[in-house]
Amino acid sequence: MKKIRLIDLIDVGILFVISIVLLGIFICNYMLDEEGNGIEPTIIVDLSKYPPLAKQTVEITTAGDCTLGSDTNFGYNGQFDWWFKNKADSNYGYFFDKVRYLFENDDYSYVNLEGTLTTYNKKNEKTFNFKGDPSYVNILLSGNIEGVNLANNHSNDYGVIGYNDTKKYLKEANIDYFGYDDILIKEIKGKKIAFVGYTSVGLWTSKIDDFKNAIKKLKEEEKVSVVIANFHWGIEYSHTMSDVERKWAHIAIDSGADIVIGSHPHCLQGMEVYNGKYIVYSLGNFVFGGNSSPRDIAYECIVVKMFFDFVDDELVNIRIKVIPCNISSSKSRNNYQPIVVHGKDKEKLINRINKYSINYKYNEGDFYG
Repeated sequence: MKKIRLIDLIDVGILFVISIVLLGIFICNYMLDEEGNGIEPTIIVDLSKYPPLAKQTVEITTAGDCTLGSDTNFGYNGQFDWWFKNKADSNYGYFFDKVRYLFENDDYSYVNLEGTLTTYNKKNEKTFNFKGDPSYVNILLSGNIEGVNLANNHSNDYGVIGYNDTKKYLKEANIDYFGYDDILIKEIKGKKIAFVGYTSVGLWTSKIDDFKNAIKKLKEEEKVSVVIANFHWGIEYSHTMSDVERKWAHIAIDSGADIVIGSHPHCLQGMEVYNGKYIVYSLGNFVFGGNSSPRDIAYECIVVKMFFDFVDDELVNIRIKVIPCNISSSKSRNNYQPIVVHGKDKEKLINRINKYSINYKYNEGDFYG
């Protein structure tokens, strides 16, 4: 073992004392002026030259099934077309009038367009066939709706011609659409946001590989920042999500979807947090011309705001805000004019969502994530 000499210890001690003295002198000179008053420390590294982390949030709003029109077998009086002319005074803005503010100040808004916009009259053989006048695109525009999902069981009510007509009139109005093989990639605040739509009900049903492969390609090849997967599915008037819904939702998320939004049951269903991602199983209806006097549970609906938080172009967090609504501003019938609900109606709706949800609970005023 090497011996430590006394001279070594003395040298170390001297160096230590000198260091302490020099440090004290430095601190005094650094923190005090000539008169002994405190001064601002000298900036050795100017951090202002280095920009902080770039933080950005993309806000997207969605609502449920919008049927702009009705079935011609329903008659005329009291139905959507009659209401538009006689109660709304042919004002396209009437329908979104009480909820327009929800869609005004976000970065993008879309709904599920359940029906066709066409003058074509040959129906597919179905129980219900929905269509509206092509001018009804103005209802969407007046509500600040920028895009629609067409993957549902009523987009083909008037066959391929009615479906293509719908896309034509939407395009002419500069309203985006997506669904089935049509995938929408929208650049919002410099971020590539992808919207996909599929359905497990109706004449044109989707297959698991359709959305599984599409979502993977969007994330791995297209390098999109966010994939919002929309599904039309479930059992009508059932608050409980079906096995198909949960299976498809989980596969979508496992394939790379960042959030899943569902519709079709005509009522609310629960929500789920799966692998840290949100699944909204059913938004309910919204501006819904498909039924003038629906069941009580079909009046409840929600608007969902999605917040995608980025830091230096990397998605770091997803939050949502649930806004309880009703499809009608009249309690006596559906007047096709949704409203935000408060008080007991809001409490009842929230309790419904919580009852049927999995790993999720609505907390008043919270952003989730």
